Amino acid sequence: MTDTDGKTVPRKTWMKDEAIKFAFRQFLTIVITGFLALVTALVWEPARDWLVGMATMPTEIRKMGERMEAVETTTRRLTQPRRVFEVSRVSTRPVEGYCEEGEPCRIKLRIRRLEPARECRIVPGSVEWGFVNPRSEIFAHAERMDQPAGRNIGLTWEDTFVTVLTPTGLQPDANFTFIAKYTHCPGWIEGEDPLEYQNEPIPFTIRQSE
Repeated sequence: MTDTDGKTVPRKTWMKDEAIKFAFRQFLTIVITGFLALVTALVWEPARDWLVGMATMPTEIRKMGERMEAVETTTRRLTQPRRVFEVSRVSTRPVEGYCEEGEPCRIKLRIRRLEPARECRIVPGSVEWGFVNPRSEIFAHAERMDQPAGRNIGLTWEDTFVTVLTPTGLQPDANFTFIAKYTHCPGWIEGEDPLEYQNEPIPFTIRQSE
C-alpha cells in the first residue's frame, strides 16, 4: 500500500488512515448539510412569508379599500341633517277644526326650514300625506286634492294650505303626518337615493262618516 507521496506503508496503517479520512469526510458532510439546512430555514421562512404576502396583497388592498370606503360613508352620513323642517303643532290644523272620513279636508300647515338643512332641495312630487292611528303604526295614505306647489320653504315660519282626501277607518284622534324626500343635503352625494324625512305626527279631530 502506498500513501499520497507514493511511499509504501503497512496495510494496517493504510486502512487506519483511510478510515480516518472516511470518518472526517462523513463528519464534514454532516456539518455542511446541517449548515445548509440552517441557512435554508433562516432564509426560506421570511422568503416564503414574503411570497405569500405578495400573493395575497391584492386581496388585502381591496379589503383595506372597502374598510376605508365604509368609514368614509359612515362619516358622511353622520353629517346628514337629522331633520330638514319643523312643523308647528299649535298652528297646524284642519281649517274647519276637523277632518271627516271620506271627505276632502283643507289643512293649514305652518312650517319652516331648519338651518342645518338650508341646502336641501325637495324632490318635486315626493311628498306623501296621510294619517296614523295613535295605537297603530299603519300609515293611511291621504290623496292630495289640490295642485301641489312643490317649492322649497325658507328658514322663517310660513303658512301653506293643502287639501287631502281623508281616508276611512281612522280613529277620532288620528295623527296627521307627511313624508318628504330631499336631495343636495349635507352628506348626500349625487346618485344616492333621496333622504326621507317625516314630521312629528299631530293629533287631528276626525269625524266618522255617517
